Amino acid sequence: MPTKRTKRSGSSVTSEQTTKTHEFVTIMNPNEIRDPLKQKLIRQHARRREDSNSTFRKTFKLVFDLPSGDTQTAVEGPITGSHSMLSAVREHLDLTPFVPSIQFLRPLTPVRGLVFASPHSPEMDIRVVQLVDFMRSGGDKKFCPLMDFWWNIAQLDSAAFFVTLAHASRLINKQHPNEPKQSSEAVELYTKSIQCLQKRLQMPKEGTSDGVIITILEFAYYDDLVRWLVHMSGLAEVVKRRGGIGTLYSSEIILLLNFWIDISGSFIFDIAPFFPRPHHLLTQVASKAVPSTILQRWNAKFPELSDITTFLIDAASLTSYIDERAIEGVIWKDDMFVSRTFNGVVHQLLSLQRDTEALEAGITSPQIVMREAMRRACIILFALLRDKFSVHPSGMSQHSNSVKELLSQHPVDWSGFSDLHLWVLVTTSFAIEDDKISWYMDEIRGAAVQLGISGWNDVVEVMKSVLWMGKTFRTRNDLLKDFFELSTVINEV
Repeated sequence: MPTKRTKRSGSSVTSEQTTKTHEFVTIMNPNEIRDPLKQKLIRQHARRREDSNSTFRKTFKLVFDLPSGDTQTAVEGPITGSHSMLSAVREHLDLTPFVPSIQFLRPLTPVRGLVFASPHSPEMDIRVVQLVDFMRSGGDKKFCPLMDFWWNIAQLDSAAFFVTLAHASRLINKQHPNEPKQSSEAVELYTKSIQCLQKRLQMPKEGTSDGVIITILEFAYYDDLVRWLVHMSGLAEVVKRRGGIGTLYSSEIILLLNFWIDISGSFIFDIAPFFPRPHHLLTQVASKAVPSTILQRWNAKFPELSDITTFLIDAASLTSYIDERAIEGVIWKDDMFVSRTFNGVVHQLLSLQRDTEALEAGITSPQIVMREAMRRACIILFALLRDKFSVHPSGMSQHSNSVKELLSQHPVDWSGFSDLHLWVLVTTSFAIEDDKISWYMDEIRGAAVQLGISGWNDVVEVMKSVLWMGKTFRTRNDLLKDFFELSTVINEV
């Protein structure tokens, strides 16, 4: 999306529009983002964004229909209403059939799936149906949260539909190892979408339309992580020119998907979200956790850092609700729970102040390091939960070592808060591979000694006083217990 780096201004969202030049990137394979230098540059870019205000409008719900694909009931002939954009797709598409074999796709019939009006090129139309069918039938064999929403939104704009078709083409191409890594068909489809979008962005009214926003969301959804930041910066600028996030409140589906994309990428980069929470779309669990004496002690000692304990209380309410339903497993495929309840708490976590900049500058204090360690442990916990919810990338690979890096670079005395130290270490260890667990076991044992406890069951009791998910991570808990007892025996010898 637009490579123009945008700042979120604290001024009114109704400020005058400014003319900006937008530039787009081509689609390539995902890049590695674990490089510390790249992560530092990303954080620096994210810090330059300032929060913008939002306006609020009365909402109403839009319902989008999708072709059922029923071979007995589908109607031949022109398509009208919400599917009229397919005519625009047909007019723009003029693809050369240089595609790999698609014999693994389900057989097509003239009336199954999408039906095109007066097709100029039967081969082209059949190919479009094949690409759509591939995605709708789960051809990539991966669970995709909110898939129906994405297909509904893709049908609302031809440029957005190009992005969807391009992604399907790229996935099909990956299933053929002898084919080039880059699908020529996918590149052509992406290029058509970019060309269409570039023209519309220069138009005062069309440049901030729902169609443009939908297309940018499609790019952010399907593109790689590195360019996600570019797409969202461009989207934030478009929404600002439009009049603020409140102008999207009339379309719940666009607002909800924007929230999903914003949270997903921001979590990977551990940056503040671009947009505020759509409170009217979010729900909360009924039960509310009670602050433990441990958290009360922290608030009394460091009242200026009580934001982290406020979050831990809300997180404990959410995780307790999840843990009660973890074994039956239905909750792990509940898209609406993830998007409306779980992501609301994730947004709260990502909105917490970060002390990374001060730590990098060498400005440290024990309480700052401890608070940052708790925040990072929460990030790791929610990465584990995102993985449980099949939200990929979950953030595990990006964040699993963040606590160890912090505590190794900035060792502090946790006296008076060894219980919080223990919670941070145990929570983090749930995400650590077995061959790298020894450092954590040594630290956990040391924190336990400070508390005067020696058994794993006592460790679990301390965990329960902050936040604990014994059912959700039961297998991992049993394994950590074995590691802890083994390390204790070795240490005594």
